[in-house]
Amino acid sequence: MIAAMRYDRRPDTIASLSRNLDPVLYAPARLFIVTLLVDMRWWRFVVVRDALGLTDFGLCRQLTKLHMAGYVRTQCARGRCTWVRLTPDGRDRLVRHLEVLQDVVSKTVELVNHPRVDDV
Repeated sequence: MIAAMRYDRRPDTIASLSRNLDPVLYAPARLFIVTLLVDMRWWRFVVVRDALGLTDFGLCRQLTKLHMAGYVRTQCARGRCTWVRLTPDGRDRLVRHLEVLQDVVSKTVELVNHPRVDDV
């Protein structure tokens, strides 16, 4: 789909499409975390950290934001997060975010390939 159509049959602009992007997933680190967890299994904290090249603090910070938004569940032991997994709602929201990103990219490619010619 190149661009979503609104009820009035006018194609959406990039600005209107981008309003549908998930603000929680704007940060690349959070997008990569939920993408890594897409299989919905429990992952060890250290495996996620090492796979993404984040520090303990950096991953904790991003997981806290994802947890507060309902994207991930965590299991902790002795005050430390040790396991993490994507929630069904988090997976649904990731899929929707990726669909909107795909629409934005398609619309951008369309604009680049068909630049507007202004009258001189």
